[in-house]
Amino acid sequence: MNDQMFSKSITTLNIETSSARLLSVSGRRVKKWGEVPLPAGSVRDALILDPVGVGSAIDDLFKSTGMSRSGVLVSLTGFGSVFRIATLPRLNAKIISEAIQWAARREMPVPLPKLHLSWQVIDTQDTEQRIFLLGTPRSLLDPFYQALRQAGIKPRAIELKPLALARMVNRAEAIIINLEDESTSTTVLLNGIPEVMHTIMVKTEDLLLEDRIQKLTEELTRTVSFYNSAHPEHSLSPATPAFLTGEMASQPTVAALVQKSIKYPVESLTSGIQFPPDLPVPRYAVNIGLALREIPPGRGDKATPVNSCPLKINVLPTEYHH
Repeated sequence: MNDQMFSKSITTLNIETSSARLLSVSGRRVKKWGEVPLPAGSVRDALILDPVGVGSAIDDLFKSTGMSRSGVLVSLTGFGSVFRIATLPRLNAKIISEAIQWAARREMPVPLPKLHLSWQVIDTQDTEQRIFLLGTPRSLLDPFYQALRQAGIKPRAIELKPLALARMVNRAEAIIINLEDESTSTTVLLNGIPEVMHTIMVKTEDLLLEDRIQKLTEELTRTVSFYNSAHPEHSLSPATPAFLTGEMASQPTVAALVQKSIKYPVESLTSGIQFPPDLPVPRYAVNIGLALREIPPGRGDKATPVNSCPLKINVLPTEYHH
């Protein structure tokens, strides 16, 4: 599908602890982007404490960039979210929801009333199917949605950051390291699907860059060890590519420091959409991944590679669809 055939505009919003980032895409091309700082203390440990202040800042960002508020795609941190891949018998549509609730009660380490449950079938065999179960804390979702309403946004979809990043890097097997000012996320992909998603909050006041990289290395070692123990038949190869995303990944020295600290090759980010040379791609990688949610996959050539991530989960609760 060429640019003339696909020309609709897509607006994406990524809300971090200290800033919010907007990016718009039209016809497989990034058109605009912008960022605004959030009020100090308005977000702590991924929880929006001041929905009015955050929403007002986002409202100002939309006004200053002139981007559309129609059908915005929004990312939500993966902090506190839990997922499981469950295997169930093939069931008809009338009883699949009940079976999934049963599986979630059995598999999830958090009581279901505290979570908003989303799911997607990722594989179907003759007699059974594999289902990606995702539980998002309602305590995070409620003030998050309040901030969006304050900004005059009715989102088309809310997606977890690790899933948007999985779509952006577009690899069947990869490690994604998201380095933000106050958080570090590590995602391990197998067959394009996150097998590990782990986010930690970081207090950066007294940390030098080298200290932050050291903590990242320790966290990555634990994450990979956990993954390998759970997948002894498919442990990560030393050739598995690592991708750096987020605010800190835009700093020129970070990639070199990370590469010196880990054994996996750090590769540059590419995408099936075109972007201007002055776009700080790692900083807006989540936004690009959100946009790719709405763009038909390419044919597998280098310019528009096939989308390796099959997940397209919307964690927007049905009670918010109004």
